[in-house]
Amino acid sequence: PSFIPYHRPSSRLCSRHLKAGPGSEQSFYNYQNLASVCATSSTMLWFCMRTQSSVRQIARLSSSSFRPSIQERSFRVAIIGRPNVGKSALFNRLVGKRQALVHNKPGVTRDCMEGTANLGPIQFQVVDTAGLDDGVDMQGQDMDYSENAPQKKASGIGRWPAHLLSSALSNTTEIVKASDVVLFVVDTRTGLTPLDHQFAKWANRLGRATLLVSNKCDGNTNELEAAMVHKLGLGEPLYVSAEHKEGLSELTTLLLPFALRSEPLTPVEDSLTPEEALLPRFAILGKPNAGKSTLVNTLSQDSREGMPPLLVGPEPGITRDPINLTITYNGERMVLVDTAGLRKKGRVISMGDQVDIATSAASMRKIKEVDVCLVLLDASRQDQLMHQQDLAIINAVIDAGKGLVLVVNKSDTLSEQQKHRILKTKDAMLADRLSEIGQVPLVCVSGQTGEGLANLMETALEVHRRFRFKASSNVLMRWLVDLKRVGVASRLSDPTLKFARQVDSAPPTFVISCSRAEKASGPFLAFLRNSLRDRFGLDGIPLNIHVREADKKDTGKKVAAGGRRKR
Repeated sequence: PSFIPYHRPSSRLCSRHLKAGPGSEQSFYNYQNLASVCATSSTMLWFCMRTQSSVRQIARLSSSSFRPSIQERSFRVAIIGRPNVGKSALFNRLVGKRQALVHNKPGVTRDCMEGTANLGPIQFQVVDTAGLDDGVDMQGQDMDYSENAPQKKASGIGRWPAHLLSSALSNTTEIVKASDVVLFVVDTRTGLTPLDHQFAKWANRLGRATLLVSNKCDGNTNELEAAMVHKLGLGEPLYVSAEHKEGLSELTTLLLPFALRSEPLTPVEDSLTPEEALLPRFAILGKPNAGKSTLVNTLSQDSREGMPPLLVGPEPGITRDPINLTITYNGERMVLVDTAGLRKKGRVISMGDQVDIATSAASMRKIKEVDVCLVLLDASRQDQLMHQQDLAIINAVIDAGKGLVLVVNKSDTLSEQQKHRILKTKDAMLADRLSEIGQVPLVCVSGQTGEGLANLMETALEVHRRFRFKASSNVLMRWLVDLKRVGVASRLSDPTLKFARQVDSAPPTFVISCSRAEKASGPFLAFLRNSLRDRFGLDGIPLNIHVREADKKDTGKKVAAGGRRKR
């Protein structure tokens, strides 16, 4: 059968050895007693029947070579259920951080989100899916989505367009078929609904191992309502409370057989080095309905690594959670972050609800977690390419100290003359911030047809290499010597440059020792930044320059034109 009929007379005995909670150090050492617990109880029969394993195979979990979180990928768990049953709360509890947006309003989760969960000594991939709904309270199929029609914001499950419901159900089906085990979540407080029965039959027909999880089982739970969960026919339910972190130790015990028959463990010595783990991270930013999700789908269509495409549509406001996707482009792995459309802050606070405020805040937080931001401009706006909100997004990227690439999306609607005009007026649009970031690269693409995507990725990777720029002190001293040689940095009103070194990258940060450091004005620092950009080709990224008064050590580091120190 597709469900797991687990009859565990000694499940409480197993739970007593897991009181420390999942993921803790004490919980790992409690698992050393798991083999003896199973050997002295009828639970061993259940483990052996489900995994076709022996006591020795189960006991390997307690060996000294096994450590928590050393599997690159063991198995995949999908979380499904109707809207507002606590799927995202359970997902956040399993991954150990607030990765998915959680709200008491149904229909918050749209796209499938994947994360790495650690429960005791096992590690697995967990996927949060959108709430399953039959579309009774949805918009009709005959809605007008043309440009002249009034656009309705796609927020709230009661206002989901019908085509999004079918796409969300297709994505959930794809995730379930690619998963090893499914967690079917129901709400104990509200009890079972016809949707629960309908989708329980649907999940049973997919033929995947299914665990019934009854969420929101806290002190206010009605015992009669909790007993009604058995009517779904998915076996004995597991009672948990994702909000209060209750019942996860029992969930660890149930997922243990899947860890035993999963892929072999990856040794600790074969783990990725810090240099290999630092993949380029790019965030796709822009106003609502600028084509961000369509661009991400086109870039990741050949390397989505088992994840369905993102939901797209003509109505704005579809994307909610920031989605991280690891893709491979021309043999180079990178991370793309699709974000929700950023509206004006005042409009979000005055007219938006709590979900819109949380969505905008989550997108702004992603700016600090990436290396380069790709800001999309909608070319279909015939009146003006860049609005005040686009400039606000660019200012947020510059203030965060990240690399910047301007992307004119939907360029298939532009002629060659219009593209040339955009390239000429780009510097005028950003004239007030050019001193901080230099010449910003601008690329014209079409996320729907794939036009210009190769140029976009090459430009983004080049800006990322500049963002990770590193220079030795000898190279920087040659730059200082050339400045003194031409006499542009020798005026009496300016500080006397003595020594320069780079103290950090991403973004590049330099410390320049000089005399009369108090005379380093803003124009003088801007001159140094522009000189560094011209010398090393660092356009499109911010440069941090700090000046300090030279001490005796720095005064002895005078370098000749050849780059060697005088002895």
